[in-house]
Amino acid sequence: MQRHEHARALLETGRFHEAQALLEDLVKAHPDFLPTRNNLALAYYYTGRLERAVAAVEAVLAQDPHNLHALCNLAVFCVNLGDWPRLVHLSRLLVKLIPLQPEAMYKLATTLGLLGEHERARVLLRKLLDWARMEEAPLLHFAAVAAYNTGHPEEARRLWEKAVRLSGDPVAAYYLQVMEEVEAGKRAAPEALPYQHQIPLEGYEQVALLSPQELPEGLRNDPLVRASYLWALRFGDAATKRRAIEALAQLGDSEGEAALRQFLLDPDEADDLKALAFLALLSRGGRGFAAGEGERPGDEGSVPGWLSVVAGWPPAWRKVLLSLSVQYNADRENPVYREAVALWCAYVMAKRPEPRQIRKPEAWAAAVEYVAARRVGKPVKQRELAARYGVAPSAVSRIARLLRLALAKP
Repeated sequence: MQRHEHARALLETGRFHEAQALLEDLVKAHPDFLPTRNNLALAYYYTGRLERAVAAVEAVLAQDPHNLHALCNLAVFCVNLGDWPRLVHLSRLLVKLIPLQPEAMYKLATTLGLLGEHERARVLLRKLLDWARMEEAPLLHFAAVAAYNTGHPEEARRLWEKAVRLSGDPVAAYYLQVMEEVEAGKRAAPEALPYQHQIPLEGYEQVALLSPQELPEGLRNDPLVRASYLWALRFGDAATKRRAIEALAQLGDSEGEAALRQFLLDPDEADDLKALAFLALLSRGGRGFAAGEGERPGDEGSVPGWLSVVAGWPPAWRKVLLSLSVQYNADRENPVYREAVALWCAYVMAKRPEPRQIRKPEAWAAAVEYVAARRVGKPVKQRELAARYGVAPSAVSRIARLLRLALAKP
């Protein structure tokens, strides 16, 4: 129970990958403890792994066909999957349920709201406010949303005002500002409000277009915003994924790192995006990459422990990366170094699973730097690079041609 509560706390704070790992262990150890399976389904959902989320929920329903949390979760998943026939069946079932516990009532009400059953959601939320005497900001906000969506804007206003009065809730304050702007004719009245306790951002594509620094105050650590970045990384187009990678790198925590590592292992992702993800992971190590975490720069083929994403590379391939890092002291702000690392990662990804034999890693590192320097407008002579890396100029020239051909870029 303690480990399960810890996993729930991880979910609530947006540390979805950590929660997933813990919940998977708990499911193996206690397969009949259904709350763990339900929360594992949510962990999969928040990281964009919808098929696994559905499978986890179905495992719950196989043991308990009337499990409310599983039915609600499945309905949410079906919305995202576009499984409308199954969703219709679930909606008809859910509107008939009368939960007796506050937590179950809360879950059902917000799910019904998401499904468009606003009147039923409003009834349950009002009952929850009256019966359980719960006046937390999220509940007051959801009750306000249900009131607004059923044509009761003044009731919504009173609930938002109460949330602000009791806790200074910034979400409620935002919607009160929206109401004032609507009344002043400064904006059109929203047709319907979302059942999310956050200042709205229009879909994960829009979230991915914002860096963490550009997000409104109070949203940078919001679990739903974090989930939006993860969804963008999994389902967005190439440009959206690129922005999501940059945003996760800027968040600079273990959750973002786990998402980027998982992205690197996906065989269906483009090599150039994997290169960017690799560079984002590299940036988290800063200058410690060259001589940090107990490893010497001269160790043959060694990499710091945090850079285990390259552990499966042949030693010579890793030595190329290490040689570049030693030359630049892993200065991630240096444009040549950044481009060189991205270029080398892209080349590695393009050549796997049949890597070229590399007999002189230093010569390859020099050639990578030569091509990278030209790309960023800071060309350097091959002779100078050869001298710095201790290799022949002809080797630098030959390998540079191979790199250009492999990456199909001048």
